[in-house]
Amino acid sequence: MKRIVWKLLSGIAVIGAWAILIYGCISLNKQPSDDEIRELINGQWTEHDYFQGSEGSSEVNETRTYKPDGTLEGAGATGKIGTPGIRYCFSGTWKVQNGVLSEHLDKGDLAFVRRQNSNDIVLHINSGSMQLRIPDSDSTYWRHKAQK
Repeated sequence: MKRIVWKLLSGIAVIGAWAILIYGCISLNKQPSDDEIRELINGQWTEHDYFQGSEGSSEVNETRTYKPDGTLEGAGATGKIGTPGIRYCFSGTWKVQNGVLSEHLDKGDLAFVRRQNSNDIVLHINSGSMQLRIPDSDSTYWRHKAQK
């Protein structure tokens, strides 16, 4: 009798663990609503990327501040890994529609900004990080909320 009860409880525990795992995967893949994105995006975010080009490896470090009025400001540095790099700043506007974060940069040192106009899909966002995907591409990247 004890053996049957033990097997039954073990089976229930396994089923419960699978249910939690499946629910977690489903909820991780749920794209946030426009309202969720607008609420969570306000504030300063950082991005750090590495690139391999014909002249060697380079990196980009950027911060962007999204404001509730739909404007954004940012600054960054780009250059070969291990060097101070070229510093730049920019400003523009942002909006969210149908899960897409659209940015239009119209002021600043735009020659150093990789994309002056972007329409990236927000895959994930919370109070600490967001993951975006470049349309028509498998390329994704992360931004992290700056620590106060």
